[in-house]
Amino acid sequence: MNQGKNMLKQSIITVAAGALILAVVLLWAPERLHRTVAVICFSICAAGFLAAACVYFFTPKFLSYHQQASGLDWEELSPQFQGMILSALRIVAGGFFCSSSAVIILLAIPYRQGLAWAAPAIFVIYNFMAVPALYGTYIVAARTPANPPFVPVILAITLSSMGLILSL
Repeated sequence: MNQGKNMLKQSIITVAAGALILAVVLLWAPERLHRTVAVICFSICAAGFLAAACVYFFTPKFLSYHQQASGLDWEELSPQFQGMILSALRIVAGGFFCSSSAVIILLAIPYRQGLAWAAPAIFVIYNFMAVPALYGTYIVAARTPANPPFVPVILAITLSSMGLILSL
């Protein structure tokens, strides 16, 4: 169970170190580059959220870390429980899809027009999805022998934070 805490700590340190290095480099960059890098940060998050939506929506069974957490094979679950798990996965997929779609629209219209509220709105949309996902990932890692995917979630939080800071 401490393995989950260690994985979380290592993931945070790695992503934070990379973000700090990038932020220091960007301090001396022209203002136009800040905005370009912010769009790249937000776009990487959108692509990641769309990829997660596809994985969770199209999977025919729970993922390998779900199997590790439960200690059961998919076939051992009753059809009713399988249906419930697949429903939960589809709900998560919908959250990722809606978040990424909203951000793509915000990047294409108000952010591109330079409206000041667009970057904070994008940050909030991402983190309304990513922070609960990080909490759930941590709970799975802390309470089970599973190795859930910390790095993509921490990366999304970090990139959305960088995008916001570079947009201000």
